[in-house]
Amino acid sequence: MDDSEVFALFYLDCRSRGLRPKTLEGYAQRLAILRDLARSNGKSVLEVEKREIRTYIFSIVDRLSPETVNGRLRVWKVFYNWVVREALLDHAPTEDIHMMKTDQHRPEVLTTEQLELFFRSWDRRTYEGIRNRNLSLVLLDAMLRVGETLALNIEDLDVTAGVLHVSH
Repeated sequence: MDDSEVFALFYLDCRSRGLRPKTLEGYAQRLAILRDLARSNGKSVLEVEKREIRTYIFSIVDRLSPETVNGRLRVWKVFYNWVVREALLDHAPTEDIHMMKTDQHRPEVLTTEQLELFFRSWDRRTYEGIRNRNLSLVLLDAMLRVGETLALNIEDLDVTAGVLHVSH
């Protein structure tokens, strides 16, 4: 089975599990790097060995952030775990390869005063001001991502029950 067939089966499995298009796009980008790594060693992705992955990681660790390196490795681990589950390999070449340590930093959050100022800044006499203030409240109150908020439809709001159904 060649690389394109293996990747096609993997993407089919990912889609059947309901993974989002953006997730699949990220997988495709990172798996293209894996495919290039395999080709540079004259192999298919099913023939890549642990030492080749470690050598690759060592070659990029000084040029890329730990988060970027971990992002690639994370997708490769997901892929190879699937390969093992599908019995295409006996073991994953990514097993026992650990993620890089990253700095644990907490994002800064707005103070109560900053939030009050932010919400007062919208002009409630204009359509745009009302819309933007309400969208900001939904983002904050429901802890939604921007994409989830923008994908909401009027049918997702149950005013009687006071419930917002997020299905996207």
